[in-house]
Amino acid sequence: MKPTVNCSHQQSAAAASPRERSWLQIALALAGVCAASGVGIVAVERGKMELLLLLLVTAVAGLVVLVRPHTAVYLAMFLLYTNAPVVAKRFHHVPSPIVYCVPLLLLVPIAYRFLFRGEQIIIPRLTVWITLFLIVQTIAALLSKDPTIAFGGLMVSLTEGVLLFVLVVNAVQTEQVLRGVVWSLLAGGAFLGAVTTY
Repeated sequence: MKPTVNCSHQQSAAAASPRERSWLQIALALAGVCAASGVGIVAVERGKMELLLLLLVTAVAGLVVLVRPHTAVYLAMFLLYTNAPVVAKRFHHVPSPIVYCVPLLLLVPIAYRFLFRGEQIIIPRLTVWITLFLIVQTIAALLSKDPTIAFGGLMVSLTEGVLLFVLVVNAVQTEQVLRGVVWSLLAGGAFLGAVTTY
């Protein structure tokens, strides 16, 4: 008897050939260089050196993420746990797009597995209950006396609830990454404790 072969597994493994992966990496690198160059030129012309410094830090972090994609997960969890993006926006006038890009760091390992390994996006069963909660919250917002405030809370639940939940579930897939996330949270707690002590 001939051994059976799982065709779907072979198709997912061969979803992106080495040549396609190399071309995709080159395209992503070129796009990153062009975007960084454009932001750098604008920063120099407008005299915003803090934006140029932030760009350099982002470039270094981007190189680290390219070598080890899961580093983006650790960095995102550290920043979200310490609430550093919100503090930077409110008290240090960091542009909002940069703040909103912090949760999107979780997309790096997801995109890596989706584009280079051919894996699929995971939608947990718990998402159904979260969706039901959002439906109830939407109905309550429509019937509230002040829909503006109610819909503000709805958007928070949608972004910081559903979107962040799906991103974390898809970004943290292995025990090694989970351990790294736990260490990131411990580092964030130690940082907050040190700041409070200071």
